[in-house]
Amino acid sequence: FQTSVNEYDPLDNESTFIPIGINVATNDAEGVFPHQILRHIVIAGSTGSGKSTTTALLISNILKLNYDISVLVLDWNGEYRYLLEKNIDKDLAEKVVAIRADKININTLIFKNRDLHRIIEVFERVFDLSIPQSYTLYKTISSNSIHNLESLLQHLAMITQNSYWDREIRSALLRKIEPLSSIFRSLTVELDKYYNKQGVIIIDLSVIPNTRLK
Repeated sequence: FQTSVNEYDPLDNESTFIPIGINVATNDAEGVFPHQILRHIVIAGSTGSGKSTTTALLISNILKLNYDISVLVLDWNGEYRYLLEKNIDKDLAEKVVAIRADKININTLIFKNRDLHRIIEVFERVFDLSIPQSYTLYKTISSNSIHNLESLLQHLAMITQNSYWDREIRSALLRKIEPLSSIFRSLTVELDKYYNKQGVIIIDLSVIPNTRLK
């Protein structure tokens, strides 16, 4: 039982319903309750069946509830800004912020507590690094106290090449990592000013043509 107004959490309120459509078989409204959106859910379907439209409708109806909820959209195809504008009123449009992924200020070499092993692991997975490449990357970052991508690329370019093997490792690393510099430029947006702000942040990934870089 509710004992205090201050203890009331609208996300636990099962009398509030977030509609997403009509069941054509029964003509009943279909949707979710607010507390369910905090769980892991999946919206599945074949190409063109309406996954993105359903997701955008769900997000827009969350906005209309006026709860203190932040939504982050990693927009692979650059479609969610248009879809949300179709489903929300003008007074809610100011709560939707769209940011080009190539304008975001992210330091790819910064992790919590400067966890270098975690940094190397991410680079290994994303760029499919070999063991020698991973070791060279680790040695370069740790021995030179590197804290940003520009410095890393500079030090990789200056690695002493004692053999053909060394040249191949260095060249492969530069070839795989250097494209990151085309994304994170000096003209950037600080995400902190939007983070945890009530509303929707759309990160438009469609401006990055390379799938691996996305």
